[in-house]
Amino acid sequence: MSGLFGILHVARTGIMAQQTAVRVASQNISNAETEGYTRQRAALATRPNIMTPVGQLGSGVRVDNVSRLRDPLLDSNFRRDSGRAAGSQLRFQMLDQVQQVLGEPSDTGLSKALDAFHSAWSDLATQPTSTPLRGLVVQRGKQLASMMQSFSGRLDETASYARSRLELAVTDVNRLAGQIAGISANIVQQETNGQMASELRDRRDLLIDELATIGAVRVIDRGPTDYSILVDGAMVVDGADWNPLTLTGPPTEVRIGSRALAFEGPSTMGDLLSLINTEIPTVQGRLDALAGGLVAQVNALHSSGYTAAGATGVNFFNSAGTSARTIAVSATAADVVTSDTSGELSNNRIALAMGALRGPPADNTVAADFAAWAAVQNNLGGVSFAEHYAVTVVDLGTVVNGAQNDSTVYATLAEQASIRRESLSGVSTDEELILVMQHQQAYSAAARLVTVVDEMMQTILQLT
Repeated sequence: MSGLFGILHVARTGIMAQQTAVRVASQNISNAETEGYTRQRAALATRPNIMTPVGQLGSGVRVDNVSRLRDPLLDSNFRRDSGRAAGSQLRFQMLDQVQQVLGEPSDTGLSKALDAFHSAWSDLATQPTSTPLRGLVVQRGKQLASMMQSFSGRLDETASYARSRLELAVTDVNRLAGQIAGISANIVQQETNGQMASELRDRRDLLIDELATIGAVRVIDRGPTDYSILVDGAMVVDGADWNPLTLTGPPTEVRIGSRALAFEGPSTMGDLLSLINTEIPTVQGRLDALAGGLVAQVNALHSSGYTAAGATGVNFFNSAGTSARTIAVSATAADVVTSDTSGELSNNRIALAMGALRGPPADNTVAADFAAWAAVQNNLGGVSFAEHYAVTVVDLGTVVNGAQNDSTVYATLAEQASIRRESLSGVSTDEELILVMQHQQAYSAAARLVTVVDEMMQTILQLT
């Protein structure tokens, strides 16, 4: 009889183990569309043998553990590539906004406004006594100044938006770090009895995935009580503790404690910092240099001549406005200077020199006769206004094109990394249904053993 009871015990363990395996597969199927859910697997193991008069015999099967199917390397690759994709995409979008500020090539852009300003002076040189043409010069100058002011204002708005996005990113890092640290503490409490807190671990991994879209994440997992997370080299989570980031500036910096983070490689926070501290100021600086050069060269020539009323030393632009943000025309039509000699209203040498500003300063032979010209002719490196602005547009276009290429490449890498990770951790309902049928067959076979043992017992009872 003990032998039959042993068979019953083996059958019972098989029924229980297969029931657990079916339950795990059912949980997977039920959560196939749950965000962040990690596929689980019931690992079956042979129970220890027992000694019998005929030798050692098996005692059945047991569920050794229910584990989450995760690969730290696949997680690391996914988080790295998804973070780079998010950062490069945001960088491209922001740089594209900067490029749209300039809006070149365009029939209504700054290059056309510069050309129209030079043309107005050239037209005035043909009729230096024309009051309407003097008014046109002032109008073109105001249009040019207004456009540069507009560009500067829009760049300021873009930089302000980038900073607000960075502030939000820092806030999100702190929020996520606090939540992850709290979950880690709960995991330690729930896993003290050796059981896996799968739901909490899924939640923690999902938060880390979100964190990876903000900064470059590195996870150091030495067990539930020694779980650390670095974001762009900063230890933001250390077990159940977390350390907040702060935003300071100008110059804008992200700090942990008193240490500024050194961002290496693409990441949302690093790319936003680069936009705020480098890319946008570079474009703004080029526009400011153009405005300053324009004010200096135009005023140097204009103040060298005489108005119709015989006044000299009159500036065309406000001398205090030497940036794109502050450039402004101060002259009226009556103040416009064409002559380099007092009383000679038909003299057009100043107007000719102004029209020649369209080309390189070295080619402006008329301007060379004026003493004030020597001090300002090389303030843009000896290039014309149009060439200086063209270099600005081309350089920005190159940066934007590179950002777009990076965005495309990293998006592709992130998608591939997601597919690889999903192939292990994601739920395939077809695969789970096959497992259910396999466990169902094993369950049925174990149940059939019970029937066989019952029949054997009945036979023995009939013999007594």
